[in-house]
Order: sequence, then C-alpha cells, then structure tokens
Amino acid sequence: MVYLKSVVAGVIASLLSVVLLIVGFLGWLYFKAWAAMRAEPAGQGGIGAVSASFPLPVGGIVVLMLTVFALGFWWQFRRASR
Repeated sequence: MVYLKSVVAGVIASLLSVVLLIVGFLGWLYFKAWAAMRAEPAGQGGIGAVSASFPLPVGGIVVLMLTVFALGFWWQFRRASR
C-alpha cells in the first residue's frame, strides 16, 4: 500500500508540474507577444513574425517530469514509511 500511495503522489506531482509548465508557456507566449508589439512601430511587421518557442527543449521537459515524479514518490514513501 505504501508503494501505491507513493506512485499516486508521484503522478499527482507530475500532473501539477504539467499544469505549471502550461501556465509558464502561456506566460512566455504572452511576454513574447508583448515584447514584439513594443519593439515594432504600429503597422510595421506584427506579431506573426515572432518565434514563440519555449526555451526548454523536449528532452529537458522529460527529465524535469521524471525528476518531479521521483521527488513526489520519494516524499510520500518517506512519510509513509515512518
């Protein structure tokens, strides 16, 4: 039962980090759009010419998710083992 609770805690931690990653990406996208509008004079170019890629590569996201899962699992396992 301890392992099951720990896995559930790891999955919940991973899902919450996905939500935070999506919120962070939307914030990054908003910032890039705002910066592009401030940099271009009115009627010149526009937001369509701006790259809005997230600064973290896909491999980094996978490592981040595995790390978050491992930390959530370890935290719950440590608490439940007492």
